[in-house]
Amino acid sequence: RRASAGHPPPGGAVWLQPAMDGSILATLAGVVLGFLACSITCVVCRIWRRNRYYKKVQRSLDEEEAAFQETLSRNFRAEAQLDAADQAKLQMLESYMASAGMAEEAATGSAAPLPTRAEDVDKFMSDLAAAAAGEVELPAVKEPGKAAAGSGR
Repeated sequence: RRASAGHPPPGGAVWLQPAMDGSILATLAGVVLGFLACSITCVVCRIWRRNRYYKKVQRSLDEEEAAFQETLSRNFRAEAQLDAADQAKLQMLESYMASAGMAEEAATGSAAPLPTRAEDVDKFMSDLAAAAAGEVELPAVKEPGKAAAGSGR
């Protein structure tokens, strides 16, 4: 048999039933809702901070990329232009080709292209200096109308 709500249980035992009144339920509901509100706020703040950090990182990467592209274009323009020493060599080469190349151009009918890069000018100048010193023999220029030596018999 069960004891009714107003009567103690039989045998002198004490019945421990907590009294669930409105104040305890309100307290529990407040704690649960407060915990949920704190958790949601923490998640939202964490996402906001992460997005703000990634925006800063992206902005920094964009600035770095722009600076790199500017440096690259500036270096490319600087490398494309000859410095004063190379300009002097090129001018000397052009004047040599203009004076000495006229006879060759008349003989062969075509002009050899002038070097445009600094490396080509340096190579040509070193070849020219070696030929002037007698270290290297330049190829003979064939003159039109003359037969090669030794083939006139």
